[in-house]
Amino acid sequence: MHRRRPPRIVVLDMASRESPTYGKQERSAYNGHFGCTGYHPLFVFNQLGDLERCALRPGNVHSADGWREVLEPVGSRYRGKGTRLYFRGGAAFAYPEIYEFLEVEGMGYAIRLPATRVLQEKIGYLLKRPVGRPPHEMRRYYASFRYQAQSWKKPSRVGGEGRVASRRALSAVRLQLHALAYNLGNFVRTLATPAGGEPWSLQEKLIKIGAKVVSYGCYVVFQMAEVAVPRQMFHDILRLIARLRAPPAPACEGP
Repeated sequence: MHRRRPPRIVVLDMASRESPTYGKQERSAYNGHFGCTGYHPLFVFNQLGDLERCALRPGNVHSADGWREVLEPVGSRYRGKGTRLYFRGGAAFAYPEIYEFLEVEGMGYAIRLPATRVLQEKIGYLLKRPVGRPPHEMRRYYASFRYQAQSWKKPSRVGGEGRVASRRALSAVRLQLHALAYNLGNFVRTLATPAGGEPWSLQEKLIKIGAKVVSYGCYVVFQMAEVAVPRQMFHDILRLIARLRAPPAPACEGP
């Protein structure tokens, strides 16, 4: 999709989450933060919801463990294509080596910093309740300033916000299959959903519905109940997918 319509800006969000396991899975481990035994995979999404890359990791590793092996191939995929890359991450990715890598790669970034006494003092005035009756709606106040932690080689601009109100191999393959299924679902949501359709509910109906497969000599027929996806809507989805097909390459002419 990106080869046909290269995006000008790509925002990469890196995050980890728990993947509970049951029984004795190789390299699964208890994670005190999530309070469960399992794996601790790492993901990189873009702003369109596409899963750019993922990796299965043992359950007891830090959230940022192996970040370079996951992020670097994603960055190299866009290198030289005129795409501006931005990175977003939580406090688990607030490490100087990550900052240095992003700056060398020319990526803009916004990474949450763990709360410290110095930072709290810098934005203390934002945390005070204003005089008078509190507003009914949520209000946010922001500030930015130069800051350098002891482990940083140079100061950076930071901001603050105030608010008022073997089995393992099988598991790794399963994670990649789940990632593929997610991206296929997101593909249907963004590029192949007819006007007026509800994207995610439509995907569930398409993916989870049972079908009878009838094989003939020259073709295969999938028989599905129209109560889930009407025939015209299914036809419209196939039509939208067909329009995304790349045009045939011109035939090579002889000398």
